[in-house]
This record gives sequence, C-alpha cells and structure tokens, in this order.
Amino acid sequence: MLSAANRIQTSLSKLSRKFLGLSDFIKGLPVEHAPHLAVAGTDGSRLMFNFDHVDLLDDDQLDGLVMHEIIHVIDMHSDRAANKNLILWNSACDLRSNYIVRSVYMRVPQGTADNAAYDGMNVDS
Repeated sequence: MLSAANRIQTSLSKLSRKFLGLSDFIKGLPVEHAPHLAVAGTDGSRLMFNFDHVDLLDDDQLDGLVMHEIIHVIDMHSDRAANKNLILWNSACDLRSNYIVRSVYMRVPQGTADNAAYDGMNVDS
C-alpha cells in the first residue's frame, strides 16, 4: 500500500495529465502533512493534508479532495479572506470549489459545504 504522501503525489500527477492546463501550476505546489487539520487545507501556496484522513479515502475521493484544494489556490481564496467572516468565507469558497469539482465529474470531498443551489454564484457576493 502506498503512503499518503505518495498517494497524493499520484493524484496530482493524474490531475496534471487530465487537466493539461494545470500541469505547470500543480508542479509548483508543495504538499505537507498537517496533523492539526481534520482533513485538508491550503494557505494559498501549499497543499496541506492530514495523512491519517487521506489513508481512509479511496482514490476517487482523494482525487476530488486534491482538486478541491487546488481550486482554493487557483481562486486565491486564502489571499482574499482578509476582513471577511472566515467561517462564512470558507463555506462560500467550499461551495465554489465543489461546484467546479462536480462540473468536471469528480467526487466532492465529504465534510465540505456542498449545495447545488449555489452553483455558479460569486463567492464575493
């Protein structure tokens, strides 16, 4: 069985091949073990995962989680969080990220905000 770190790298490689426009962007994202997180997160420049949680996911779930975090980085959600209610902001950003994950036919990560009624809405509104 592959380690969580290797599984995440495999997922990143798979996503780079599937979404060619993201390949250079994905290559520059460091991945770190973050045992203080329940699942995963990003500070806008690195992807952080609780490896114990990653071990519980099948490959499709992991791919959706990795894509979800990549979208947070692409949309600069961390950089735009200043002066916002962080709980509401994170939920709105999760809805946006999951909308995109679903739109490319991937599995939405469990434990994140997801409601199709908000699909396509602007997180800044």
